[in-house]
Amino acid sequence: MNFHCAHCPRAYGSKDVLRGHLVAVHFESAKLPCTHCNKTYKNIKSLRSHLRKIRCGRIHGCDSCGKKFHHRYDLMRHIGQLHDR
Repeated sequence: MNFHCAHCPRAYGSKDVLRGHLVAVHFESAKLPCTHCNKTYKNIKSLRSHLRKIRCGRIHGCDSCGKKFHHRYDLMRHIGQLHDR
């Protein structure tokens, strides 16, 4: 049985998953702040992912402009798009 979202064409196999979709996508939920920076997140999963990145120290900085990235891939894409011309 599919449970359809009343706000978009998405459908889910359970009410719980539909409820999570509604909260994450369509309802303005309470913002969850990071205690280390000014970023806020809509759900605990996103906040936890952000905190893991901070704790693990996975920060990759661009030597040319100083911009910082959590993923090396994003740094390499940044360098290729902006600095390797």
